[in-house]
Amino acid sequence: LLYNFSATLEISVHPGWNADSIFLTTYLSFYRDSEIMQQKQKAANEKKTLQAEAK
Repeated sequence: LLYNFSATLEISVHPGWNADSIFLTTYLSFYRDSEIMQQKQKAANEKKTLQAEAK
């Protein structure tokens, strides 16, 4: 469902793109966003650990 919605959205923004390039672009966007979120979560966890050790 998400793929179809994203593809429809992307086609209207980028006429002439085929479904494969749209899927790849969408996938890479989600992958990049999830990587960023994981890095933020990891940093937050490390900060909590350091604060706990300091007490």
